[in-house]
Amino acid sequence: EKATKKKSKTSVSEMKRIESLRQDEETEYVEYMKLMAKNRSKSLVKRPLFLQEKQLTAAEIGTAMHTVMQHVPQQGFERAEEACQFLEGLAEKQLITEQELQAIEVEKLLQFFETPIGKRFKNAHKLYREVPFTLNMKDGDGDSQIVQGIVDCLMQDEEGKWVLLDYKTDQILPSFAEEEALVREMVKRYGVQLRLYAEAVEKILQIRVDEKVLYLFDAG
Repeated sequence: EKATKKKSKTSVSEMKRIESLRQDEETEYVEYMKLMAKNRSKSLVKRPLFLQEKQLTAAEIGTAMHTVMQHVPQQGFERAEEACQFLEGLAEKQLITEQELQAIEVEKLLQFFETPIGKRFKNAHKLYREVPFTLNMKDGDGDSQIVQGIVDCLMQDEEGKWVLLDYKTDQILPSFAEEEALVREMVKRYGVQLRLYAEAVEKILQIRVDEKVLYLFDAG
């Protein structure tokens, strides 16, 4: 009876949510989300209706940024003008909207390529982006679960190491300004997701994922 009531297909996001709710230290994350919701509701009250209708949500901006990273040239850009032309080209091809184009911060895109992981991205021998997967996994009860997800980026660096790279556009609040607190929060929030992604990649491609990297555009 238990098996008949259980979903046979689950997204990684849903599995991550279920497991995070079982953790003892969920209070800080819940309070963080409450604060985010409170701030959003306050800002909506203060904005005129016509501005509310034009305002992109954080999720929509995140989706647009993932589209950008899916198509961004591996070598990056030498000048800001090149990055702007690239983004305008995406809008012309209707891969992003004009509204999304205006919301994307060129500086953050350029900054990515100046970071250690961005430089490894540029020099990677192999680079795969937006890789979908479906994997049959066993849950805690030994029942089969079909897990689905999309890997933002999988690359093999100059040393031959396989790196799983995941992008996030979360807003970093002052309470997470300290690096230790931020790392702890991100591990709690996305650790399950990265572990499942790495496990899926290793089983499907028969490779070893040497590193799992979470890149925060808001933190740089």
